[in-house]
Amino acid sequence: MIEEFERHLRGTNLSENTISSYLFAIRQYSSQYDGITKKNLRAYKVWLIENYKSTATWRASAKRA
Repeated sequence: MIEEFERHLRGTNLSENTISSYLFAIRQYSSQYDGITKKNLRAYKVWLIENYKSTATWRASAKRA
């Protein structure tokens, strides 16, 4: 799944830094949750807000890409 997402990102006009950030967020999510569900995404978003207040927005945006 992550490799497919990376191929998708590299096919866009995103910067290398953005791609790295999105991949970090996906790997972080995957290490905490099994599968992509609305419940898991909400829980991850709450976790981000509690732990990374200033970066929660861009990490959450990686899930929507």
